[in-house]
Amino acid sequence: NNNNNNDNNKTFNNEKWLKWWNERNNNEKQEITDKYKTLSTKNFKQWIQNKWNIQIQTDNEFDPLRLVIEYFLTFNASSSSTDSVHQSRNSASSATTTATNTLEESKAADVRTALVSINGKKKR
Repeated sequence: NNNNNNDNNKTFNNEKWLKWWNERNNNEKQEITDKYKTLSTKNFKQWIQNKWNIQIQTDNEFDPLRLVIEYFLTFNASSSSTDSVHQSRNSASSATTTATNTLEESKAADVRTALVSINGKKKR
């Protein structure tokens, strides 16, 4: 298992965390968010490093992932109530899928904007 792609062992910056998060499937995202909500920050960081063989040297490297997860949790909390309304009013799943995809794209853009903002603040 240590013979994985060498990129897995490199430290993560903001853009890599966003890319990494977007590469996770829904089940992985659910597992990650469940662990994020239940483990201490230290234990969650260890779990992420062990589960995906990622080395996180500093909190500054880890904070962007926490931001991505917070956005994801906030988005899912607000969209789940919206999805319930859509489903009760309209049984066409294609409309719900289109709305969900649009919201996902919007969420990803918001996260990218937030990460760019973090990068700008840290460089000053």
